[in-house]
This record gives sequence, structure tokens and C-alpha cells, in this order.
Amino acid sequence: MPETALTDPFNCISSDKSAMNVHLMVDAASIDAGTSRAARGRLHISLGGADFQSSDWSDFVVVVLGWWLRAVYNLTGGDRKREIVNFMDGPYSVEIEKEADGILRFRALTGDGRRNVVVEAVRDAASFACDLLKTTKAVVTACKENGWTSLDLDELQSAVGALERALSMHQFFDDRPK
Repeated sequence: MPETALTDPFNCISSDKSAMNVHLMVDAASIDAGTSRAARGRLHISLGGADFQSSDWSDFVVVVLGWWLRAVYNLTGGDRKREIVNFMDGPYSVEIEKEADGILRFRALTGDGRRNVVVEAVRDAASFACDLLKTTKAVVTACKENGWTSLDLDELQSAVGALERALSMHQFFDDRPK
């Protein structure tokens, strides 16, 4: 068994470091559900070292992470070629496009109709999915530790399971005829 199989059950470690410059960042310590029970916290995406929206952006983390999980699942396990993930507030979104050889291209969009590309970068789909799962699990843990429950949190946990199953079955970018 290769060494990475012991520490990397989903084969998430990429040998191409040039394709590792996209990270969805969530500050789990900043999450607060308050009295509304809708968890808000700091979340942004780092594309090639540029933070979008900004590193102190606050949004509905559970809802937005659910959107990210579904988009990555649709691109990697399904037949989708392009997904758009919105931020809850403002005219900000990220377009994710499936490219050849297991690569995802990310474009930060803003402005009227979200047509202005602010920055773009690429990353290996499997390693991004693994990082996304790790980040999401930290958010789920933070919510549970604070006693926050919601339908959105239940849906997020289901989306985690679906993406984990896709990873474990190595369904990423299986474009072969069925």
C-alpha cells in the first residue's frame, strides 16, 4: 500500500503544487448562531493568494458551505461542467469550471450580473474536495459543540456524506461513457 494511502484515504494529496492555490477559508471560531439559529461566521476563498471577498467577510457559513459541497459534487461526480456558488450577501460569486485531467478553474465574480472576473486560479479537484470536507467538518463540529441545530446543518451533513462517498468510490472526473 502506498504511504499516502495510510494518511490520505481519499487520495487527496496532489503532487502538482502549482495547482494548490485555491482554498475556501472558514474561521470556525468566528461562528455564531445568536438567537436566529442561522450560523454566521467569517468565510472567504483564497485564489492564488488573493482573498475574495475579503478575509474578514462574514456570511451564513452553513448555507454557503452547503452550496459549495453541492457544486463540487455536481462537477466531480456528475455531468456538470460549470457551477456558480454565490455568497449570501452582495453581488459576489465564484464560478467553478471543470477542466481536463481533474482540474477545477475558479473565477471570482462581482458587479452587475456578476460578470466582472476579479481573479481566477486552478486546483486539483480531489484535493480541493478533501480540503472542503475538512473545513466543513470543522464547522459542523463547532455548531454541534455550541448546541446549534437547524435543517441547514442537517443538509450540510448529508452533503458531506455524499461527497465523501464520491471520493471513496473515486468518481472524480469519470467522463467515460456509461
